Amino acid sequence: MEVSKDVGITIEPPFHTLQPKKKTKFLIKYQFEEPGIFRGQIHIKSEGMVSKNVIDVTATVVDYFVFITTMEGLQVKDINLGTMYFGDKVT
Repeated sequence: MEVSKDVGITIEPPFHTLQPKKKTKFLIKYQFEEPGIFRGQIHIKSEGMVSKNVIDVTATVVDYFVFITTMEGLQVKDINLGTMYFGDKVT
């Protein structure tokens, strides 16, 4: 398999032998540089096949982070829970 352009996509495993009437799973990872919409193609090369198999890939990349706020809506930068030991609960 190969990707239509060098855009940070990796496929694991990159090469695989598949027997007739069998299926397998591939892990496709996308390392983005900036948020936005990605469109590309994965080309599957197969020995003995006349037609080319193409998988269209579309992904939407978003920035995501979590923060804690007070009841008034102000962002909390530090939390001091005091001394805690393994198994302690915060109430």
